[in-house]
Amino acid sequence: MKLFINSFLNFSLIFLTIIFLIISLNKLIIKFTPINFSSDKNILLIGDSNSETAVNDSVFKRAVNFSSPAESYFYSYLKLNKILANNNNLDTVLLSFSPHNIFDNKWFENRNFVRHHFCRYYTIMNYSDFILVTKHHFKTIIHNFNSIILQFIKNIYRKYKGEDMLKLGGFTALKTEMLEESIRSLEKKNQIINFRLPTKLDPTPIETIYLNKIYQLCDKKQVKLILINFPKRQELLNHKNYGIKEFHKFYEKNFQHINYFDFSCFSMTDNMYSDFFHLHERGALYFSKFLEKNKWEKFRY
Repeated sequence: MKLFINSFLNFSLIFLTIIFLIISLNKLIIKFTPINFSSDKNILLIGDSNSETAVNDSVFKRAVNFSSPAESYFYSYLKLNKILANNNNLDTVLLSFSPHNIFDNKWFENRNFVRHHFCRYYTIMNYSDFILVTKHHFKTIIHNFNSIILQFIKNIYRKYKGEDMLKLGGFTALKTEMLEESIRSLEKKNQIINFRLPTKLDPTPIETIYLNKIYQLCDKKQVKLILINFPKRQELLNHKNYGIKEFHKFYEKNFQHINYFDFSCFSMTDNMYSDFFHLHERGALYFSKFLEKNKWEKFRY
């Protein structure tokens, strides 16, 4: 029995040592792997799928779209901190800003999102960020430790192949045609498909805190931060549970010191929407051309 216990303890010690080495080595690799953009890009776009599908950065050529689906401001902050360390050409940050980003937002709390995000982002967390996420999701992280090991293997392979290891965002061209189905669903069942409306119009503390941290980071780096609300269908904007009026009050009370460009009512034809919330690739092309050709910097809330 004593021999078994000693063997188990030795195995556990070896296993924990290997895990510690994997975490440390992966963190070291990412630390010395910058996220670099072309010198002709001076505008960075970050946020959730709303911005991910709205701006084609091969058309809006001054910008680079580094958005990612269901991205909490917690992860946007981590990403931005890493990017601004190596891209002195960036002078403007456009951050996706809509009611769903603020009210009853569950993206930081969602276990599935933690499984997906933690293995990619823990390498660029500072101590306080790491403590925060592990405090909320310790069991989820431990139970899905295999994803950290798998991500490490992927990073080693990408490093060997000379590929981009930090694949943390980019423009996605949507080809799905779900607008008519969305309209029928709202008319018959009063439901918006593929979208979770806030159940209460209260600001989510973690999102508000990290929105402030994003502002402070941009201010420190002398980078202009602009909050931007992308085109959406009127059916969504008019829905009382989406909280447009409450959202505007929240902005005016808490973040009026930050420029806000509201394109939510931007005029577009039906075929430019994939659903109530996302632009079809046709809409992204149209909207991106508008941003490229017009003096949009003068637009204000």
